[in-house]
Amino acid sequence: MSASAVTCSKAILKIAAPKRKAAWQAFSSLYYETLCKATVDARWHEYQASPPDGKPKLSLKFRAEVIKEIYDQQPNEIKQKVEKYRAKVFTGVVDETEDVSEQNETLAKLTP
Repeated sequence: MSASAVTCSKAILKIAAPKRKAAWQAFSSLYYETLCKATVDARWHEYQASPPDGKPKLSLKFRAEVIKEIYDQQPNEIKQKVEKYRAKVFTGVVDETEDVSEQNETLAKLTP
């Protein structure tokens, strides 16, 4: 068999361009434990006791809705930090598991 008769039939893996996290998702990555968890848990238990439409939502969908509400209520300083974090993660400059102690210090200053 000659070299010209050999063919390659390997599939080429198509990789999509990376997507930037939504602001509420980045906010959750940074502040879930300190700003969201207690509210999400309390509201989830209330919701489970009596779902308003009779058909309960999945917990993940419910959690996302509550986090979006909490994010919308945040001061501009927190939102600016979230945007900075989003840019860093999107460009690959920072690991998503990076220590968030700086963000927690800012939160402590903003919270009475």
